Amino acid sequence: MNTQTDWKTVAVIHDPERLKFWQAVLGGDRAPIKSILTISVHVPDDNGGTRQADAYFLDLNAITTEQREKLIRAIAKRFVIPVDEVERAIDDQGVPILTEDVSVSSSDLPAQAGPGLLFSILGDNEFDLPAVTPVCALGRQAGVAEEWEDE
Repeated sequence: MNTQTDWKTVAVIHDPERLKFWQAVLGGDRAPIKSILTISVHVPDDNGGTRQADAYFLDLNAITTEQREKLIRAIAKRFVIPVDEVERAIDDQGVPILTEDVSVSSSDLPAQAGPGLLFSILGDNEFDLPAVTPVCALGRQAGVAEEWEDE
């Protein structure tokens, strides 16, 4: 489990543009994430629409108040969204970190994996994964992540 002083599960940002953003907010190339498992989200594309992407979620409980305030201001500035709307979106939906150009590591794998991961790897169809809630893609309202389905 991540804490403000010990990040056990992190995303390491490699993309130069995104790295600048996270360095300004968190002070480095690492961001604490809730889980090593990804969730499918809808994010803005270059044509004014949306596209589907895989994401990790920032562990908001593992960042300081100062880092949270920097995050809110940076998102508001980047997407020209009022600060209070960004704050509400973050509280309601979280902050996705796209898997593109990111690597993850965790020294807390037993807590991260849980029985759902083990049984999904084994192909056991008796376990239903919970539905995923709508997410916010860096402050811009996005669609609803799809539920896991057995193929």
